[in-house]
Amino acid sequence: MDLNHGALKLGEIAGAKAQATRQVKCTHKASVRYQVSVGNPFPLGQGVSTTLTVNGVRAGEMINLPAGTSTLTIGSTLADNGAQAGTFSKTVVLIQSFM
Repeated sequence: MDLNHGALKLGEIAGAKAQATRQVKCTHKASVRYQVSVGNPFPLGQGVSTTLTVNGVRAGEMINLPAGTSTLTIGSTLADNGAQAGTFSKTVVLIQSFM
């Protein structure tokens, strides 16, 4: 899944959001935790970091899914930590754990 914020100018970074959706199917209702392999928030480089959310809940916290098919919205919200011009990116693993 690619969460692409596109080209941003300095001053537009803080609070910029990108999102993508995917579907999951559960045979029973479930409590699920999605964790980011490198922690959350995490740096992207060039003084920019991001926080990932799943259905608006910060990754690392529990969400409840009903039985059946659910659409998950994976979101990224950027933070400016002294951003510098340039390209920034990061590849991480979003770990799904059923409780």
